Amino acid sequence: MTTENRCSAAASDGQTTLVAESYDRETDSIIRTYNFHAHDISGLFRALKIETFESWASYELDKLDIETLNSGYGLGIHHDGRVTLRMRSAVDEYPYLLHTNRELLLMLQGRKPLSVFTDEEPSTNGIPPLFPEIKFDAHVGMGRFVKDEYADAVDNGLHRLRWVFYALPEEAWRIRAYILLLETSKHSGWNEGFERMQGSLLGYSEQENDFHIEFQRMRIQRSA
Repeated sequence: MTTENRCSAAASDGQTTLVAESYDRETDSIIRTYNFHAHDISGLFRALKIETFESWASYELDKLDIETLNSGYGLGIHHDGRVTLRMRSAVDEYPYLLHTNRELLLMLQGRKPLSVFTDEEPSTNGIPPLFPEIKFDAHVGMGRFVKDEYADAVDNGLHRLRWVFYALPEEAWRIRAYILLLETSKHSGWNEGFERMQGSLLGYSEQENDFHIEFQRMRIQRSA
């Protein structure tokens, strides 16, 4: 989604809709979402000491920031875990719960059979992975999940993309199916059929996949 589209999804009638998300400390998963409207967005950014608020970015808030939002907008955000702030975007229009940033909690609840993450292959520069790998790996060690990896060259072989899979033990077949999906799409290109299969492997229902596919079609039509 372009910055322009994200902004239009977040702003209307002279106000900007923002989303604060609080995370569970143990699973690093979103457990509550707070939507609110800001009429003076520049003033709010100054109060939160955010010099430049990018429409696509998510900003982690400290305790003082949270208190500023609670007192100014009556949100009642809990302080114990991590809290982030971002602009409302098109993904917030989905009528069902998206798994993004909720993967570990949903898997522990048995509501998600497979989680898939991508990152560049580990290097010596000490940059941590873009997902809570250590927290997931702890459950692999206890037998709650199975883990597998798949590497693929990108940018004409200059980089290698690392795919990391976690599945419930009885759902481990989904990992091989997902890798087959990736390998096949390299030859045929990505399409709606692959998109639907991906959603099913990740645990979305047929009705949720129907909405997602139609939503993507509408976005493409609007941007054309």
